[in-house]
Amino acid sequence: MRSTKKAWLNFSLSALALLAGIHTCLGSEAFFRALEPRAFKFPGDHAEHPGFQTEWWYYTGNLVSTRHRPFGFQLTFFRVQLKPAPFVSASAWRTNQLYFAHLTVSDLDGEQFLMAEKSGRGAAGIGGVSSDAHRVRVFLHNWEAVIRGRRHQVRARSDRFGIDLALVSQKPPVLHGERGLSRKGVGPGQASYYYSLTRMRTKGILRLGQETFD
Repeated sequence: MRSTKKAWLNFSLSALALLAGIHTCLGSEAFFRALEPRAFKFPGDHAEHPGFQTEWWYYTGNLVSTRHRPFGFQLTFFRVQLKPAPFVSASAWRTNQLYFAHLTVSDLDGEQFLMAEKSGRGAAGIGGVSSDAHRVRVFLHNWEAVIRGRRHQVRARSDRFGIDLALVSQKPPVLHGERGLSRKGVGPGQASYYYSLTRMRTKGILRLGQETFD
């Protein structure tokens, strides 16, 4: 598949915590906040930023199959931190992080919009972010986004549809707002650190029911 697409990767203190059912009374004022521009360093900034309450990795794009059938897709991973302070527990199940993921495909010719979602804790191998000098992996259950330099691999599937796509960034990251500080309001910290990869060559497979499209 070919694609002109975007990937948004964003870490912030935001209202998404409310959508996840987490109220700001958990002490959001103690979370890290986006107060002023900062220096971005890659590939490190593709990974997680603990201390910020909310963070997401967001892929969306348009695809055309070898049979000239158009599709749209979107895959998003969210990380939500429950409390500002880290904690240590003897239980492998206890965690300070929750993960949510959302997958959609638009089948234009078939006039249908498909969606699936997952949620889980950042423990016991259910969800999380792993990184080293060469690779960043964001995952939830069997859905994942793997980043190696300019190359991204995204895999997610439900019973009805799925994607397995390789994306290669054609341009350097674009910083939103003031050198990456994207303001959402006039008050201190009403902002997020935000950058995008705005053009990514994409190839792979999209599955729709019993059909597979290249």
